[in-house]
Amino acid sequence: MVDNHGFRSLVSTLDRCVKMPIRNTIASTHLPNLYEEARGQFIRKLELFRWGSLTTDLWTSKMQISYMALTVHFINEDFLLHSNILSIVVTDHGSSIIKAAVADSGLAHVPCFAHTLNLVVIGAVEKTHFDTNC
Repeated sequence: MVDNHGFRSLVSTLDRCVKMPIRNTIASTHLPNLYEEARGQFIRKLELFRWGSLTTDLWTSKMQISYMALTVHFINEDFLLHSNILSIVVTDHGSSIIKAAVADSGLAHVPCFAHTLNLVVIGAVEKTHFDTNC
């Protein structure tokens, strides 16, 4: 968009003092600098807490591509809740979530009790044979 002649003309009309960077400058310089600055701030925040919680959010696009967002939550020394998205990964459902989100990161994993219980109940029901001739 920043390379579009009409857009550049509009910005120039609004303020002749603005020098629009080209797309390559934004992609190769500005975005990496912003990323490193945000990453540094986030790492400094993470160093201030000892325990946190990870949550995932799964969704599927209209193109049937599955995505997972991994978010860390923690409470700081002032008892303020902080939540930050760590990553968004493309994934299938199931055990790959643990691999993508936890195993490769070196973090400990505590499975969701409700989900584990649900898997146990489903497994038990599937293995139970009911006599329908009663």
